[in-house]
Amino acid sequence: MSIEEREQIMNSILDQVLHMSEEEIQDYLNNMNENENQTEVQPSNYETSQSISAYPNNNQADEQNSHCFEKHNNVYYWKRSAQTFLVSVKPNDELSERIFVEIIQELKRCKITVLVDPLYAQKYNCTGYTKSQLHPDFIDLALVVGGDGSLLFMSGLFPSSCPPIVVFNSGSLGFLAPFQAQNIQQTIQNLLNGPLIITQRQRLQAYITKYKTKIEPIRIQTDLELKNESRCANNTKIRQCKFSPPLNAKIYHSLNEVYINRGYSNFLTNLQCYQNGQYFGTIQADGLIISTPTGSTAYSLSAGGVPVMPSVECLLLTPVCPHVMSSKPLILDQKLLKIKVSKAARGSCMVCFDGRNQVEMQPGDSVIISRNQWDVLSVCEQNEGIDWFNGLRKCLNWNVRVEQKQFGSGKEQQREMEVGDVDSDFE
Repeated sequence: MSIEEREQIMNSILDQVLHMSEEEIQDYLNNMNENENQTEVQPSNYETSQSISAYPNNNQADEQNSHCFEKHNNVYYWKRSAQTFLVSVKPNDELSERIFVEIIQELKRCKITVLVDPLYAQKYNCTGYTKSQLHPDFIDLALVVGGDGSLLFMSGLFPSSCPPIVVFNSGSLGFLAPFQAQNIQQTIQNLLNGPLIITQRQRLQAYITKYKTKIEPIRIQTDLELKNESRCANNTKIRQCKFSPPLNAKIYHSLNEVYINRGYSNFLTNLQCYQNGQYFGTIQADGLIISTPTGSTAYSLSAGGVPVMPSVECLLLTPVCPHVMSSKPLILDQKLLKIKVSKAARGSCMVCFDGRNQVEMQPGDSVIISRNQWDVLSVCEQNEGIDWFNGLRKCLNWNVRVEQKQFGSGKEQQREMEVGDVDSDFE
């Protein structure tokens, strides 16, 4: 086995271990000790992959849910009858609770095992889920009753591989919730019969490094690792940065965006931006949004960003109230991003992930951002394109306007909205 292959295996194992809980790591170490006491064998890649097979590497990312679905592009067909569904509900909302109860009753009538939040298990006579069950090996499908925030909550329950998620809209906007509650029984039957049309929603993963940290936050590939990779036109090698957090670093996950803002400081943020280890600019603004295509219709859109379809593989860089008008939003490819608070910054700033987990960053601190290898699989009502454009029109009133009059019309024409706007308020 070559040195390159060994290093690739080591990096793969490290990525898997970083997503394991302390209990799972301890169980893995205990199993290793037991095996060593029984017999002395040479370690191999096969044994390593079997020991932590519940945490696939990048090459296995497309294999999630393969035990119950057969996949053809973004269409999922059931291999067997559905067995276990996870159902979540928006808290403290009467409408959501009524829909939630109706869904549970219909699933029980169809002989489906229903898992719910342990806080609601006794109230609704269901089984509460445990942390070890939050994996596609145990859950075939996840149903969410609420709005866009409820999908973000469900995404947080599955930081790695996740089952397909169905979102019933009972929220305020519901851009990411295409299913309505008018005919739940028919919708459940369609889900059980299949096929399911899936939108793969990219997620971000990030960690924070403090100034003067002892561990290099970004690892640059060596010349040996790069020998088979692409070269520039002048035959100089393209250096690729990897997402390699320190072992003690906390990994944050977000479906919408990573938002860096000035927090309690009276001063603008002063943020140095790097892509793939190369500096490309310093942004002075009230804040900076690094969003996924899914998050492009959320906070990024409010700050002047452009909507992007979920299937487009990119990152959006959107300054919030920048100091200069020429600081415009950017759409970047998915190379590693590093956003560093300049040492010359006049104050600290805050960073949060989908609006949660606020962390203060001092001058010299950095946040390292990369695409998560595990996408969120959301189920479409019709297909990705139709659902996305319907959301733009219905939720955001995209391109909704009064139709232009024809030339030569002598009488006053009836005012109508753009064709396709089914929720027009104009008569």
